[in-house]
Amino acid sequence: MTATRGTLVAIGGWAHRHFLHRLVADSTPPFGALVICEPDAAVGLDLQALFADGPSVTVIPAALGSEAQEATLTRYNFPGLESTAPPDAALTRLFPGLRALAEIPVQIMTADRLKTALEGAPRPLTCVIDAPGAEMEALDALEAAGLIAEMELIRLRCGAEPVFSGGASEASITAWLKPRHLMLYGRDDSDPDWPELRFRVDATARALEAANRTLAEKQAQLDALRKEIDDATQRVSEKEAALADAQAELSKQDALRSDELTALETRLTDAAHAEMAETRTRAETLQRDLALALRMQALARTDLDDMREKYLESEAIRTRQEELLRQLTPRLQSAAQQLRLMAPEEPEEDVAAPAFSRTRSKGRQ
Repeated sequence: MTATRGTLVAIGGWAHRHFLHRLVADSTPPFGALVICEPDAAVGLDLQALFADGPSVTVIPAALGSEAQEATLTRYNFPGLESTAPPDAALTRLFPGLRALAEIPVQIMTADRLKTALEGAPRPLTCVIDAPGAEMEALDALEAAGLIAEMELIRLRCGAEPVFSGGASEASITAWLKPRHLMLYGRDDSDPDWPELRFRVDATARALEAANRTLAEKQAQLDALRKEIDDATQRVSEKEAALADAQAELSKQDALRSDELTALETRLTDAAHAEMAETRTRAETLQRDLALALRMQALARTDLDDMREKYLESEAIRTRQEELLRQLTPRLQSAAQQLRLMAPEEPEEDVAAPAFSRTRSKGRQ
């Protein structure tokens, strides 16, 4: 069976233009599935054809938002710039000569529909978000559906500062993801006004939070059991008091036959002792469960420490590899330049990435 690295989720009409195809092509091992939220239904058909020979592809013809509704997608005359949000004055300052090319009716869906599409898809999830003006709305929707907690990597393109109404800056997005254990590890500043941010999950911190949450739940259960014990002890005390009263009353009933008095006393005593024995048994079981929970917590902390050390070691190796690659890249580029100079000058056909259909390409101009 071929190993896969999970599922790639793409949110936003231009995610595929910027890095979606590159991620699918370069992923090793390959993604097992691809789920795309494309608000323009016509573009969605092109995407379905584009990745027909790749992994399992699901294209949902809708944008992602906090509630299901109809909206208008405005496409502008700058490549990659389209949004369902109204523009701010900062947008025209950032892009002089900006004008709208087309207004397309689209649907906005909640993340529950996306969650349904991801049922049975391989984990972990890698998410690509390119939705100008709706970045935080998409993140909020993913969290509401419980999908943020399943994300291993997030790559998000946004404005350095908000340029659409309701948009978010890179600083606010980074601050929002940090407490959810998704840490900024890299960025692409090819366009400094519109950077691509890259976040990776801190698996150790997420596992520790889960362990602490489990421990808190166990503690709550323990507190509930302790209250039950206190309540049972109170009931036993009340029954013992009732037994004492009954015994006092029995002593006054000299006229009753001795065997009837003995039978009544035996029943009351046995009932009280049986409940006391049951209470003690539950208390002993509770103490054993508490001891086991404490031992499991200690083992979990040890495992988490080991995981953190291995994570730091792998990060150090990755950093060294990236440094070596950066050092090697200029040499490879120089060698490639020399080879081009030595080769006969012939026109080269551009085969870097599969092209969209000619009909849709004209629609995007």
